[in-house]
Amino acid sequence: MAVTVKKNSKLTDFFSSPSTSKSKSFSLPRTPLFDLNPPPPKKKKLSFDIKDSKQLTLNAGQKTSSLEPCETCGMIYKRFDDREVEYHTDYHNRFTSLKYFHVSTAKIEKLSRTVFCIRHSIDHTFFPVEYDSPIFIKKVSSIVEDVVNKELGFPRDIPLFGANNRCVVWICVSRKELKYFISCVLVSEILDKAHWNDTHEIFRHQPLFGINRIWTHPLARKQGIASAMIRSAMRFKSCERFAISEPTEAGKKLARSLSSDKVHERYLVYMVRK
Repeated sequence: MAVTVKKNSKLTDFFSSPSTSKSKSFSLPRTPLFDLNPPPPKKKKLSFDIKDSKQLTLNAGQKTSSLEPCETCGMIYKRFDDREVEYHTDYHNRFTSLKYFHVSTAKIEKLSRTVFCIRHSIDHTFFPVEYDSPIFIKKVSSIVEDVVNKELGFPRDIPLFGANNRCVVWICVSRKELKYFISCVLVSEILDKAHWNDTHEIFRHQPLFGINRIWTHPLARKQGIASAMIRSAMRFKSCERFAISEPTEAGKKLARSLSSDKVHERYLVYMVRK
C-alpha cells in the first residue's frame, strides 16, 4: 500500500482563512486600552469645620506640612522646622522671660535723677510714672496693654491713666544677674469712697488709695514685692486705707494680707472707672 506524505505546512497556514471562503469577514471594534483624553479632575472643595475652634487654617487638600498650633499663645508653626520652632519658643516665652521687660542702666540712672524713687532693697527700687513722664512711658504702656490687662481680664484698650489722667503707675525695677527689668506694675488712683467686701456698706474717707491693677512678673512673685510697693506708695500719698478694684483670687489674698482688720479680714472694694 502506498503512503502519500504531505508537504510540511507553515505555522501561519493553520490561522489563515481559505481564499475560497465566501463568508463575510468579522472585525472587532477598535477600542483603545487607555483613554487618551481623560476628563479633567474635579476640584476638591475647601473644607472648614466651623465647630472646631482650634482649626485656624483651611484644608485645601494641600500636602501636610506638619503645622502645629500652640493652644497657649495661638501661634501656628512647623514643628520640624528648627527656625520656626526657635521663633515660636521666643514668642511663647516673651512674657515670662526677662528680655521683654528689660530696662537699660542709663534709663534707670536718668529716671532716678528726675523723679522721686524709693529704694526697697539693693535689688528692688520703686518709681512713680505719670502720664507726662518722659522716661519709661512707652515701655510701661506696652507692658500694661499686652501683659497686665490680659492676665487680669481688663480690656486691652482701657486708658492707662484713666479719665483726666487721674492714675499714677508705680513700677518696681529689679536686678537679676546684673540685668535690670520691670518686675512689678501698680496702677493706682485716689478715691473718696468704696464699699466693704462682706457687707457692701459704703465707706467714705478721703483719701483712699485705690489699687486699680497690680501685676508681678513670674520670676519676682512670692517675694513680698507687691505688698511692699503698695505700702510705700500709700505712705507717699499719705493714705491710711486702701481699696482694691474687682479683685481676682490672688487679689483677694493680697487684700487680706494688707488689711488692718486681721480678725475678720475685711477690705474695701470699688468699681474701676474708665
